[in-house]
Amino acid sequence: EYFVPKEHTYIYRNSQDYTKIYILAVQDNTHVYIDENGDGAPDYQMTLNRGEQGYYSNPVEGAKIYSTSPIYVVYKFDVYGQDPWTSDYRHYVYTYSLIGASFGVQNVYLRIVGKNSDHVPDGYSVSSISAISLDNSNTIKMDYDLDGTWDRTDIANYGGVVSYGPEYHSASNAEIKATGNIIVYKSHMGWWNQISEKTNGWVQLPDMGHGIYTEPKNVIKPSTDIKIYIQNTITSATRVANVHIPDAFTSNEDVVLIYSSGT
Repeated sequence: EYFVPKEHTYIYRNSQDYTKIYILAVQDNTHVYIDENGDGAPDYQMTLNRGEQGYYSNPVEGAKIYSTSPIYVVYKFDVYGQDPWTSDYRHYVYTYSLIGASFGVQNVYLRIVGKNSDHVPDGYSVSSISAISLDNSNTIKMDYDLDGTWDRTDIANYGGVVSYGPEYHSASNAEIKATGNIIVYKSHMGWWNQISEKTNGWVQLPDMGHGIYTEPKNVIKPSTDIKIYIQNTITSATRVANVHIPDAFTSNEDVVLIYSSGT
């Protein structure tokens, strides 16, 4: 089962929304159902054979997608609008795979960006986050800045979407913690003159056997910050970044460090 996250709020000139969810079958005679209101009765259905693709237009937040055989499900935010500087029209897009309900987690750390974080005279960047509940009576809490205080608490049932948007005002590391399982999606837009110029989105992936969201490994918090040296392979310029492991981490929680070797 898959659930539709909240679409990122946008402002585009003369825009048309072409957002879709693409569904790919891996077996013949796969019956796909879409329940938009959670009443247990499908509002849409389709039958796909191996390698065939169907799509769900204008997806409703919280809609459930399920099938009789395994499927791949991809969310594509796609808004066609007018560029505010050149007056040309273009597609503003971000895409990510939806994660099945069997891959939920209870604790997620992520980076959020608020409207005052990269503030310039007419522009700012904003992150939009969807936490989808995979249990009933699921208490979902958000700590916007890892200060140990829960800034917001929500209770959601199975398939319910708890969304976070402009209520945080700066860039910071954040934690989402739930009593049940959740799946978390995040999108980001960079703004200028109240028009979105940059869009991207991703899913906070569950464990795939590579140390992400794994069972406790008795990791011990380092006594000092970790330093990362980043070198531009073209100019040889070097920058130093500190990775701070907050006191909130205990010996029964995991710390994952991911880096890129690109320029």
